[in-house]
Amino acid sequence: MFSIRNSPLLVALLVFPALLVWLGQYLWQQTTPSSDMLQLPATSAGSTIVGAEGSESFDPSDIPSWSGDASERNLASSDSRLIIDKDFIVAGESVQLRLQIPQFRFRRSEPVAAFLQISSASPDAIAAIQDVSLRLTTEQGNTLRDITPPWTHDTTRLHGMVSVLPDDSWPDRLQIVATVITGGQQALRQKADIELFSPAATITGTEPAYLKDDEWLIPVTLLVNQRGVVSLSSSLTEETGALITHLNSREHMAASGTMLIHVRSSLITPSHLKTNLVLRDLQVRLIPDRQSAPLGIGDSVQPYFVLAPFQP
Repeated sequence: MFSIRNSPLLVALLVFPALLVWLGQYLWQQTTPSSDMLQLPATSAGSTIVGAEGSESFDPSDIPSWSGDASERNLASSDSRLIIDKDFIVAGESVQLRLQIPQFRFRRSEPVAAFLQISSASPDAIAAIQDVSLRLTTEQGNTLRDITPPWTHDTTRLHGMVSVLPDDSWPDRLQIVATVITGGQQALRQKADIELFSPAATITGTEPAYLKDDEWLIPVTLLVNQRGVVSLSSSLTEETGALITHLNSREHMAASGTMLIHVRSSLITPSHLKTNLVLRDLQVRLIPDRQSAPLGIGDSVQPYFVLAPFQP
């Protein structure tokens, strides 16, 4: 009788296909982006931040009260910002670097801004810093522009802010790179990812809601720059911020106009009719009619809208 133990070739033929299947699954897992990587960030008016090296903080109470000029204070008061803190050693003393970006995504028509602060309890550590620079680079690290600002020095702190209008030739994905050079030590580099975009559709306002059948309809006005399906997600809240419901609406729009957000009438209580409700957490995307066109990123002229009282 034929025995599989006596046929190494047959064993190999049986095992080899299974090995190929396992290897294919392994390689697929290594190269396929996760759902987190594919997730779209919020619009410029939103608050989603893409990470970078170093520790990140988004708590408004963590923002220092800078005593500098108005531009620094405006940057500090932004509600959609990235703060990266990094600790390192200079002249045997601890030094803290803080790179602050007001938002992850900038419109191509607005300046890209950044604030850099280096501080230490030791004046000797600050004095040992030979050079500090800021550069705007591509994702691959190629320098687009040196954006080093004039630095303000005191015994325990060095800081400065820069604001630069994007060039039309710059790619969508960029990095702001801070470089610190000290005597006898390798240069320290800290970077933050940012993105440039031109809004495919922009929310410009709202109109009074009205009741139709079993739904409240909230008209939202949009400036549309290309034909396609506009997808709008938002949250409807009370004035106190208490959530009423999450909303998702889609509508094909060939030009600027109004799209309707549908809210089940059962969600709006009599007490809601006595107050102003708020539309917030706005995210806009546009799926172009052109098959080869990329997904359009939308925007809003303000991060939230206080709605007129609902009238039955």
